Formats: sequence, structure tokens, C-alpha cells
Amino acid sequence: MPGPYGDKMGGDFPECYPFIMRIRHMALLLGSAAACLAQSRDAMFDKLADRYFNEVVFRYSPEAGTQAGFHQYDPLLGSGSRSEIQAEIGALRGFEAEVAAFDPRGLSAFVAADRELLLSQIRGQLLELETIRPWEKNPDLYSSGAAGAIFVIMSRNYAPPAERLKSVIARERLILRLFQSARENLSNPPRVYTEVALEQVPGIAGFFQNDVPAAFKQVTEQALLAEFHQTNQAVIEALQAYQEWMKKDLLPRPRAIFASAPKTIARSCCTTKWWIRRSTGCSPSDMRTCATTRSGFAGSRPKSTPNERRSRFSKSSKATTRRPAS
Repeated sequence: MPGPYGDKMGGDFPECYPFIMRIRHMALLLGSAAACLAQSRDAMFDKLADRYFNEVVFRYSPEAGTQAGFHQYDPLLGSGSRSEIQAEIGALRGFEAEVAAFDPRGLSAFVAADRELLLSQIRGQLLELETIRPWEKNPDLYSSGAAGAIFVIMSRNYAPPAERLKSVIARERLILRLFQSARENLSNPPRVYTEVALEQVPGIAGFFQNDVPAAFKQVTEQALLAEFHQTNQAVIEALQAYQEWMKKDLLPRPRAIFASAPKTIARSCCTTKWWIRRSTGCSPSDMRTCATTRSGFAGSRPKSTPNERRSRFSKSSKATTRRPAS
């Protein structure tokens, strides 16, 4: 059935046909160019993200590289030293500027979201290292971190047991340096942090004493096993020494006031917003609804004076403060 302009393209004006075809051809070319540009921009950002993981994440947290399947990092372990932390902060600052300067225009929607996610992750890590500073406050970061570094190797059969055991030996040698960094970095942690770390140490020592050897019982090479028993025993003794140091030195230290400022908490929430959206599927409207609901609850709470708030806090602290057994 003929269309409103005739039964052929161009209708009653056949002289328009070449012009219409040129327009269509130009539209196709522009669409193809836009798609190619998006692919090119996406590839450029992917290279930037790869550099970030190689130069920052896996360099300063080799156990994350192992967990991600990049086993060239298996024999490595961060020292946790102050100088290494400062170097990581410098590297994060450099990538923060680079990612922020990467214009999201021209990226596909998925990669544009990845850019926001990466920027939030970088800023969250900077907040962690520079402001929250768990490396100065949390003794368990070092002891549990040592166990985690070995667990990611022993828990997966990605290579023959003997090969993985060599990586365990290499990491166990570096764990001793990690406990030295703990003694240098930890200044005045909250008492409860030290108490929790002390409670964890016997279980961590048991992990090295029982679970790690059991994971490599298939290894039969005697020289390798002898080397492993030597490094593994050194880690167990280092954990016991760390436990005594926490009891006798860290725990008795006078406590400083410990509290996270509201602005710090808010910044921490902001850096995780994109991750929450990506991992839970919450839409921006869902998050706004949640925020409105929280505001409504906050507005419905009865007002209290500063003295009343201090009184409630004092009573709560007395009720929940953990005391050592007499």
C-alpha cells in the first residue's frame, strides 16, 4: 500500500531520494562513530583501572591479588610499615586525580558507573588510611591479617600443594615483619580493640598450628616440609610474643577519647553509596526513600538537652563497659 508520499522512497518527489539516502548514510556513520568512540573511551578507562589495581591494590595488598587469581603475588606480603602506608596514600592521591580528570562523557553507561565506583573506592581507602587510621588503632588488623594472607593460598586448589606451600613459606617469612610494624604503628588504641585482638590470638595460633599443616598433608618432599615447619613455628612464636606485648604494653596504656566524628561517618557512607547500589540493586529513588524514612524517624525522636544526652551516655557506658575478670 503506498505511503502518504507515494509508493517509492522519495514519494512524489523522486529528486529528493538521493538527499534522503545521504541523510540516512550520515546518520549511520554518526551512530557507528559514536559506538566506536564509546568503545575507545571504555578501553582507555579499562587501562586506567588495570593500572590502579596493579600499582596500588595488588602492590600494597598482595593477598588481594591472590584472591583475585593473580598468583604472581602469592609470595608477597605488605609490610604494614608507616613508610609503606604513606607511599600507598601518595599513590592513591595520584590515581584519585587521574580518575577524577577522566571525562565520563563518551563512556558507556556501565563503564561510567565503574568510574564512579572506582573513584569512591579510592576516596574510601584514603579516608580509611588518613582519617580513620585503623593501622594505628586496631591490633587485630595485624594478627588476623597474617592468618588471612595464608588462608587465601591454602583454601584453593589452583596449583599443586607443593607449589602453594612454597608461597606459604615465603609469606610466613614476611609475617614477622608485619608484627614489627604493629609494634611501631599502634599508639593508643581503644581498650576494647586490644581486648578483642587478645581474644582472637589463641584461635589464630591454632590455625597456624593445626589447620595450615593439615592443608598440605599431601606434600611429601621432606626438605620443603622441614622448611615449612621452621617458618610456621616462627609465626606461632611471633603470635605468642605479640600476645604478651599487647597484654603487658598495649593494654595498660592510658586511653585517649575515641569517637568517630559525624562528618567522618557521613564521608564513609558516601564512599560506599555506589557499591551499595551496584551490589543490592537499589535504585536512586529507593535510596532517597530510605533517607527520607530515616529523617522521619530522626524528626520524631523527642528532643533532649546536652546534659540529658551526656547522662544517658554515661549510664549506657557503665552498663556496657567490659571489665577484666577479677
